Amino acid sequence: MDDGSGLVLPRPRPRRELSDYGRWVLAVIAVGGAIGAVLRYSVGILIPHDGQSLPWATVLVNVIGGFGIGVLMAVVDRSAVPGRPAVPGRPAVSGRLGGPHPLVRPFLGVGVLGGFTTFSTYSTDLYRLIDVGRPELALSYGALTLFAALAATVAGMVIGTALVAGPGAGPGAESVAGSAGEPDRC
Repeated sequence: MDDGSGLVLPRPRPRRELSDYGRWVLAVIAVGGAIGAVLRYSVGILIPHDGQSLPWATVLVNVIGGFGIGVLMAVVDRSAVPGRPAVPGRPAVSGRLGGPHPLVRPFLGVGVLGGFTTFSTYSTDLYRLIDVGRPELALSYGALTLFAALAATVAGMVIGTALVAGPGAGPGAESVAGSAGEPDRC
């Protein structure tokens, strides 16, 4: 693949575990996205925003979505589980949850959580707060959403990793990143 600079780039390969599912991948993303968008809209109805105060609905959906993607990353992509080989080609350790179906990640991650969370509303809310003369609130809102969603993602990964690792994995167990002398693959 030539990007116009003369540099020839390799064609991106489809994810191996999804290559057998063809159109089903798009179908589960579409269904998940519809579910996530309806949930997002519902939160906006339940927690209305007047345009001059902190948009709590947007904060809430992005924090919940961050937590959800953290759990999903840890559970579906069990590469963060202590003891699981991080080297391609080696068999994965089967956890308590077993191997989730390959369409779970596109359905929940791209579809439901992608349709539920909202960067566009976040940035529009920031702009509107500045536009109505509330730059201090815009700055607070921007920082709160960013740091709360990031903290929720980390918390989700920790909880998800604990779910997959099972009983006995806790303080004193191997660290999540770089376990068994392997490099961190986050």
